Formats: sequence, C-alpha cells, structure tokens
Amino acid sequence: GFCKVTPPWSAGTQVKFMVVYPLPFDVQTSAIYQNSTGIPITASYVVGNAAIASSLGRNLSDCGTAATCNANRTIDIIRPQTMFEPRLQQLDLRFSRAFKSKSGLRVRANLDVYNTLNASNVINMNTTYGPQWKDAVQILSGRLLRIGAQLDF
Repeated sequence: GFCKVTPPWSAGTQVKFMVVYPLPFDVQTSAIYQNSTGIPITASYVVGNAAIASSLGRNLSDCGTAATCNANRTIDIIRPQTMFEPRLQQLDLRFSRAFKSKSGLRVRANLDVYNTLNASNVINMNTTYGPQWKDAVQILSGRLLRIGAQLDF
C-alpha cells in the first residue's frame, strides 16, 4: 500500500470563480472564490538503531563496524495521499471606483478584502509522529484589508 500511491479524485480538484459586477455610483466590484484540496496528512516515525537491531538481528548498514551506532531510519506510518486536511475555501473581494478630473488625471480608488470568510486552514504542519504531530506550522493568513489608489496622467 505504500508503494503504489493513488490519490483520490478530490485531491486533484480545484474550483475557482471570478465575478465582476457594476454597482451604482460607478463602483465596480469583483469577487474571486477558490476551493482547493487541503494539504495531505502524513506521519513519519524516527526509529533508532537499538530498536531496529533487536528485530533485525544486526545493526543498520550505516553503522559499519562501529561499537556504538546512532543511526536511525524514518518510516512513514500513514499511506501517502490517503488523509487530507479540510478543503480550503477562500473569498477575495474588491471595490473600485474611478474619478476623472477636467485636467485629464484619472484616479482609481481600490478597497480589497482578502480572505473575507476569515478561513484559517493549515498550510503546513509538523509531520513527525510524536507529541507535536499535526501541530500547525503555518496557517492561511487572516482577513486583510488593503486600500490603494492608481493615478493615470
């Protein structure tokens, strides 16, 4: 089961939409929705030579003829591509309006809202099996507001 990796169909699917819609007062809105698979959950276990030698009947090959061997092996204990974090759903919004002056200057004001749903999916986690297994190392950035302007002349 560890040699042939067959991820489920849902592990390779993504859904993305972009919508642009005009509002009153010349305000233009846009929304981007993304739905993608969560990161795979893995677990690797580090086994030392002492534990392996008792069942193998000899030291690991890394040890050679050394009297004391500190070599170890990392073993996957969950089949790859079989467990996943929840799907990531993110919605980004933009509100924009252009202002024109008589002198020919044009200013476009923007208000962006990233991660509107304030999702906090895990993007990276500790995969070494032990007390800190599956602890989040990195999560999706929280809701973010950005105000900007573009000047055309």
